[in-house]
Amino acid sequence: MKKSTLLAYLFYSLVNYLAFFVVIPLFTPEILDPSSPYRDPLNLIVDPTTLLGVVLGIYGLGLFSGSLVLGRWSDRFGKKWALKITMILFILGNLGVGYFFSIENVWMLVFFRFVTGLGSSGAQLLYNAIDDLESDQKKKVRAIGYLVGVSLFATVAGPVFGPFFVGNQGFFLGTPFYLLALMGGASLLFLEKTWPKKSEEAKALDDNLITILSNPKILFLAATFFLMILNIESLFIAIPILMVMAFQVTHSWIALFFAYGGLVAVLTGSLIIPWVGRFFSLRLAYFFSFIGLIFATLAFLLASTPEEVFVPFTLFAIFGSIALFNGNELALALVEKKNSGAVRGVLGSLIAIAIFASSLLMGYSASINLLLPILAMALMAVLGTFLTLAGFHLFKATKGN
Repeated sequence: MKKSTLLAYLFYSLVNYLAFFVVIPLFTPEILDPSSPYRDPLNLIVDPTTLLGVVLGIYGLGLFSGSLVLGRWSDRFGKKWALKITMILFILGNLGVGYFFSIENVWMLVFFRFVTGLGSSGAQLLYNAIDDLESDQKKKVRAIGYLVGVSLFATVAGPVFGPFFVGNQGFFLGTPFYLLALMGGASLLFLEKTWPKKSEEAKALDDNLITILSNPKILFLAATFFLMILNIESLFIAIPILMVMAFQVTHSWIALFFAYGGLVAVLTGSLIIPWVGRFFSLRLAYFFSFIGLIFATLAFLLASTPEEVFVPFTLFAIFGSIALFNGNELALALVEKKNSGAVRGVLGSLIAIAIFASSLLMGYSASINLLLPILAMALMAVLGTFLTLAGFHLFKATKGN
């Protein structure tokens, strides 16, 4: 695979990941402000935290909806066309979000965030595209590692991107989203120029969700992976709501907060995870990361100032990164290579569902009590710990366990 093709894939991935992280520091203070103009004109959703959950979570529903059909679609029309069409949806979605954010129309904002989620589903095909184009195993692993690195970088750059470019009022409020649309257009051109003239695409296996989950190992892993992702995605919603409602922090503080967490995640991936791999098996590291998430989540309850929140967040970023890494590694180790793409698709769908479910759950629970989202997150980690422990005997025969 040419370096230019890989760079096109990485840029495509970066643009999509930025779209997820850019909205949290922008929308949270705006919608939760008592005098905010962002309200449901139909009064179907009166509580601001619940409305915020809908606005943020609808992206995940779009991502999941796109994931359901994209695999078959790419098999019929080819990955290049699937990537191009989803990027066009991504561009339209961001243009709509930018415009309706500037004129304070909540329901159109929700609709175009859904369209953006549909467009972002194309990024999942990049792993399969690399698998098709790169025959050298070492280069393939390295290229996939770069994709993972881009997602980690987006956790740093994404929260800063929005507050840095956002305007004060009117049309300029949508500037970050117009820029994302422009970057999406550049990604389309880059993809067109670098895509190989002739490329063989792997044939998809006729494996549906039920067939894949009939494997007890995969079923247990999928359940724990979902709880872990649900816990992590919930943090992106719960902490901004808590900090805005309790301490009236600004979007700049939220951007700094998540950028810091992204840096911790990057350092964890490069320094701590390799060290953990020397002393712990995959399943033990996965198990202990859930225990770490329990204590890190409960530690948020002890923080009494915005500065103190950074301490439990550091622990959460470390253990969350370890859990995410080892969960993906277990998924690859549990199945034959020919089924790895299908399993990755299942995990990708679970991530999309978690984005949607966590936003609604955190928004609604915060409307009842500000501390309830933290307790709900801790419960997710507890359930994940027990499920992982219960599945230990299934993982004993796993390579690298």
